[in-house]
Amino acid sequence: MMPKRIQIPDNWYCYPNDPNCFVTYYGDIFVGTPYQDFNFLDRIFIIQNDKLKELTELKPEDKTIEKYRTLGHELTDTDIIQDVFKYNILKSFKTNPIYTGGTTSKRMFIFGAAASAYCVFGDNNKFKESKLKPPTGFEIFDEKYEDFCKKYPAVIQTIPYFESKGRDIESCMEAEWTESIEKNNQILTSRHINVQYYLFELMRAISNEVATQFYRNNLYSLFFNKLQKYFSGKEDERLSIVSFNYDTILEQFYQNQFNIRLNSIHDYI
Repeated sequence: MMPKRIQIPDNWYCYPNDPNCFVTYYGDIFVGTPYQDFNFLDRIFIIQNDKLKELTELKPEDKTIEKYRTLGHELTDTDIIQDVFKYNILKSFKTNPIYTGGTTSKRMFIFGAAASAYCVFGDNNKFKESKLKPPTGFEIFDEKYEDFCKKYPAVIQTIPYFESKGRDIESCMEAEWTESIEKNNQILTSRHINVQYYLFELMRAISNEVATQFYRNNLYSLFFNKLQKYFSGKEDERLSIVSFNYDTILEQFYQNQFNIRLNSIHDYI
């Protein structure tokens, strides 16, 4: 059976010196130039513009699907693309630049993933044994969260794959998300959305538990207490905080110490 042939739509204009932005219905944006190999008419590749020279220099024996995948994004369904527009660096920003009134950010604090799993200091066995102790990435579907897992069918389906891949959640999710986009696998997409609901409910419960039950020995609280005292009166200096954690424990203690409310995504900027 011959694979289904797809064609580059007419509105996918190619500008050699000015790439296009291809917006998927997942919200991703691929920047590049559409390309199709005569030997692989069942797929299209969005080639990154900095890889176009390498593309033109490929020898016939090097023109493989695997090689094209290293040069850009593979698409087997054009319906995944919802919008195409000419690349404009200004259009990629949804908000206007923030005017800081001449102040400068001299200090930035970055909290890596799993920082919340160690946010309580001292010999606190109650925190370590808590069923709502913040997880590391390898514990995201841990048995202690069984009550949350059973609420979401996608989590039950995902756990065997997660376990078979050494519990590397980021690698697992990234690999599946890439396949979902490139092959327009909507069942896989639905499963990922269901897992997001699981994470939302779990992290909300964990955040509230830690903020209310483990505030006496909380490192976030201690950290922001010191920062608030340091920055008091320093109106010419700005503070930047970056967190890679799923929970909102950090935000809750930040709001308490600085008397600031984070009511919307714009309040984070």
